[in-house]
Amino acid sequence: MVLTDLVIMPGTDYQAICDAVRAKTGGTDLLKSGDIPVQIEGIRDVLYMNAALLDAGGAYPGGDRAAEYKTIVIPEEATFVSLNALDNFPNVETVIINGNCEIELYNEYDSNTKTYSYKNFLTVNNNNALIKRLEIHNRMKVDDYLAYGLASLREVIIGDGVVEMGNYCFFSCGHLERLVVGKDVGKLFGVRDCKYLNSIVFCSDATVCDPDSVYGGYPTFVCAEEGSLAKSFFESYCTIETIGFSEDEMILYLDADLLNAGGVYPVSYPNDYTTVVIPDTATFVDFEAFKNFPKLRKIIVNGNCEFERISWYDSSKVIHFDNVFNVNSLITDIEFNNRIFQLNDLHSCHSVKNIKISGNADSNGTYAFNKCGALEHIVFAADVSIIETLFNTGGFGKLKSVTILSPAAEFPYTGGGVMFFTNIPETVTIRGYSGSTAEAIALELGRPFEAID
Repeated sequence: MVLTDLVIMPGTDYQAICDAVRAKTGGTDLLKSGDIPVQIEGIRDVLYMNAALLDAGGAYPGGDRAAEYKTIVIPEEATFVSLNALDNFPNVETVIINGNCEIELYNEYDSNTKTYSYKNFLTVNNNNALIKRLEIHNRMKVDDYLAYGLASLREVIIGDGVVEMGNYCFFSCGHLERLVVGKDVGKLFGVRDCKYLNSIVFCSDATVCDPDSVYGGYPTFVCAEEGSLAKSFFESYCTIETIGFSEDEMILYLDADLLNAGGVYPVSYPNDYTTVVIPDTATFVDFEAFKNFPKLRKIIVNGNCEFERISWYDSSKVIHFDNVFNVNSLITDIEFNNRIFQLNDLHSCHSVKNIKISGNADSNGTYAFNKCGALEHIVFAADVSIIETLFNTGGFGKLKSVTILSPAAEFPYTGGGVMFFTNIPETVTIRGYSGSTAEAIALELGRPFEAID
């Protein structure tokens, strides 16, 4: 079957590919049928191998398009992958292994060097010299010698369902830069003599590490959760990036000292992170701090750090303000915890759609949220008891709702009416609990109200 208008970008992870195909086919699980090879028209670089053809052994038939495939997916239904499975595919860069198929292993003794060499479909010949990325999912064990001496390998993703890492599985992968260790792996093992290893990411706080884990040299960065075994072991040897997880996305907990130092925040693989957390111990955030985070969508701000603000005039003599929020034009979500808002904190942040405010929030300056023209939703957490002039200027043409989770929140008045709603469009829905002060203020002002209980 050929899907003629489904675009899969190179490097997309296996689960995302599965979801995309299912969406396109109305839920049909083509990738696990075992007898339908799925090819992607357009990009033409992903081949989902047929389990029956793999199980038959020998070189997998490539056809007249074999040279186009850069990503090979081995399905869970496959039971065997022969030594020569990729012989007909000269340009493969990514291999994704799913399930517990047997991988044929060949070993040969060299009487001159008195050493053994180990070969499988990844390492058997020079045709595989382009393989840069390896993903392994739902496989009980990463095979002994799986990528033994695979010099081209740059990145390994060990996904869910992988429990054990075998002997010498990544031995002498001389250019391996990044290793992601899945949440089910019991012990880091088999990573030896990888002298350019830059980063290891641990998805579990219980993965055991010891001196034999990375025999031959430590990585530059280790990404691990606070309190994890990996962080405890590696913090004396490597730079630690403290991470967390939310809905399978990695969160980076920023280091206050690195933020306070100014400049672009140093990070091992900025593509990993869509969310960053600023600690309450930070005092300063450079306006270009997150310049190298291309996928950053959410910032969680704790406390009262100063955000560097750069002001400038355009040719029409209109003043503009740049800070960390509007320099990163893809940021859509911001959370503020226990912050006294400052002058122009989010001025002209044209991408932000959702703002959540919690803790002892207050306003100490004007224009804090001026001209946030894409803003759609504001949420005040249950611990915000007074709803004041946090949004003391306009420019909220797309605002749809204001949610107030405290049932007894106070709404101070001025001579012009309720302070908070002075510049909030009348069409905006006020959301809160039935019988709350939010409902009462909506009724008083004639605003739409939506009960959330």
